[in-house]
Amino acid sequence: MVVLLKKLLTQSHMQHWLISGTACQQINRSQEMRKNHLTLLAASVFLLFAGYVLGNFLPLRSSKSLDAIPEVKACANLSLSDAEVSVRSESSVSDLIKRNGDIILIRYDRDEEDQMVFQVLEVVQDTDSSHTATYGWFGVNKCTGEVKSRF
Repeated sequence: MVVLLKKLLTQSHMQHWLISGTACQQINRSQEMRKNHLTLLAASVFLLFAGYVLGNFLPLRSSKSLDAIPEVKACANLSLSDAEVSVRSESSVSDLIKRNGDIILIRYDRDEEDQMVFQVLEVVQDTDSSHTATYGWFGVNKCTGEVKSRF
């Protein structure tokens, strides 16, 4: 009887162990699948975060940053006569014209990059000859019409 009980217990334990072993294998597989899913999730979150950081905080890899690229504006391409009017309207020139009248001349001299350069002068008559007296040089921006003294 002891032998028979041992045999029954052994068979019962074997069946239990086989059932438990299969269940353990299934549990192990599901734990591995969860680990794999968590690893994939963690990798996805990392890649999203890295993309966000690279896109927002690191400088561009090109040789020029966006701040260094000048903004392109439409240019009015000021005419020569409009540029001369701008020089005449400049306060120091208009004061000079008010004081001296028609003897003050505004002469176009040259273009320099984005500016037209004008000379503000007077022709001084001597007894036998004449010469010019320059009051100032002014640059007029071809696009904006802004006048700057170059003296």
